[in-house]
Amino acid sequence: MRNVLLAILLLSSVYTYSQNLDKPTKRTTLHKAKVSNSVQNNEKNILLKREKEQYRVTEEEPYKPYYYHMDKYQNVGKELDSLYAEFVSNNTKIEEALRIIYGRYGGDIGRVFFASNKTNISSSSTIVLDSWAKFLLYYQNIEFFICGHTDNSLSQQKALRLSEDRANAVKFYLLAKGVNENQLNIKAYGSEQPIASNLTSKGRRLNNRVEITWKKQ
Repeated sequence: MRNVLLAILLLSSVYTYSQNLDKPTKRTTLHKAKVSNSVQNNEKNILLKREKEQYRVTEEEPYKPYYYHMDKYQNVGKELDSLYAEFVSNNTKIEEALRIIYGRYGGDIGRVFFASNKTNISSSSTIVLDSWAKFLLYYQNIEFFICGHTDNSLSQQKALRLSEDRANAVKFYLLAKGVNENQLNIKAYGSEQPIASNLTSKGRRLNNRVEITWKKQ
């Protein structure tokens, strides 16, 4: 009987010891998981902060083109006015004039960006639109295509309607500057033609745009 009691006590001690060994392991695993999640969250916050600092925008603001960030924003209008005056005095052909403009300022010179689900034209876009209005007044025998686009946050029907409204907002702005309506053609594409990923906030801002082009889409 005595031997049986000793055996029971021995087994009980072994079980208790094994249980105590498991507890630190569980705590350590849980601690590692918490640390890992914390690191991932910190990295995500750092990336978001860098993106906002780099592009100087908030979620409610449209993307601003590169010349805005390069401190050229205030000079773009004057530079384009000078270019147009040279084009007129030199009888520069339309194709050559457009090649010079896009070569100097890049593709963003033909884009107007919008805040998510908005049709308001931002102040950073008015300088570009004013310049395009002057260009169209100089070259009245050219037709431009005003193409509206959105990100993929809306249904297809709503995206098409929004992209059309944005294109019309740009059209009416140019008409108010004296451009002939026969020079302007509206195209609405909704979210069908993104130029960036819709998975990031920057990509969505780039996709919420109107493109002004002389090439038929």
